[in-house]
Amino acid sequence: MFLNDEERSETIWACRFCMMCQVADRVGEVVMNESYTPRGRGAIICALEKGLLKWDEEIADIMFTTLNDGRLQKWCVGNYDHEELIIDTREKLFQKGLLPERIRQLFLEEKRKTFNHEPLISMIKKSGITINKSSEILIYIGYNPTLENYNTIAKFANILNFANIQFKILFEEPISGHDYYQGGDFESASIASKKIAETIQNENVSKVIVLEADCYRMFTTRTKRFGGNIAGISFEHFIVTLNNLLEKKLIRVTKPYDGLTVTYQDPCMLARYCGLTVDPRKILTTIGTKLIEMDPSGKTAFCCGSGGLLPIHQPDIAIEIARKRCREAFETRAEYLVTACFGCHKMLSVGLEKENNPDSPKISHIIDLVAESIELKKTV
Repeated sequence: MFLNDEERSETIWACRFCMMCQVADRVGEVVMNESYTPRGRGAIICALEKGLLKWDEEIADIMFTTLNDGRLQKWCVGNYDHEELIIDTREKLFQKGLLPERIRQLFLEEKRKTFNHEPLISMIKKSGITINKSSEILIYIGYNPTLENYNTIAKFANILNFANIQFKILFEEPISGHDYYQGGDFESASIASKKIAETIQNENVSKVIVLEADCYRMFTTRTKRFGGNIAGISFEHFIVTLNNLLEKKLIRVTKPYDGLTVTYQDPCMLARYCGLTVDPRKILTTIGTKLIEMDPSGKTAFCCGSGGLLPIHQPDIAIEIARKRCREAFETRAEYLVTACFGCHKMLSVGLEKENNPDSPKISHIIDLVAESIELKKTV
């Protein structure tokens, strides 16, 4: 659906013979098996196309044991889209009834799922924060937040109140369809895209501020292609919202961090697929922190381990990848590891816990840091 026949053929050919991007693929590094590298997957797909291999559960495991995080294309000398080649192959696996069991169970759960944000909305209102049902701005949460996340989301809502920006949140929020797209279930991705688009249109909003990176990528690059009518609606990731508020001095830093050392984890969906690498760094500078970059960072940053449905299919491998990223954060000797993605925050928190290193940085969501640096009218 996303690669035409010529692009698909070129990508298979490139991934079959080239080894330039092997160092970019952390799954291959962890698994230590050539089949789980870009070249290995490319060779397997080529053999499948020629009928030399059988479509089976082993093939499905290989195609789902990948982060699919966009990093390979940034390394690829030919700029071939390996990730879309994997998505295309996953679609074929889905059509053949060969989804791994954990992915199949995820899809069964999501077919019955909308996110019930009534407890979150109630908590926000009890904190004295105003939610305006008539607002033309909608905050899209994008997942079922934990109680731990409630405070962070409420702080963002408080920041908007402080800047005199009215907003609303859906009580019943349909999923974006990103997991379906990643898993190759294009029919369900289309149904989800149309449903969330219709829901947003019915809310008569002009802007949607998106909290989750996966959902932001879906809205800005995939929803329309899956049939969702989002005409006339702008989508903005919260990191852009925060940076704009600071630059326009609609919120002011009154308690700067005076050189607190931080390192920043670039969410794959923001940095590589959407190019949002500057805004978070501007924010960290504005609030007075000293940024020490991990190696690598920005558009070539390693994934936290939560990409490509890997934590669902192979959680142990995902955790090992998270631990590797946490070690790179430790090497910066920064006091805080900062994220702008709840998925990254969750995965890296597990990685830090598994590392059990008392000298590792503390983890913080960037919303929490901003909220602590400004004088809010209300406290959460």
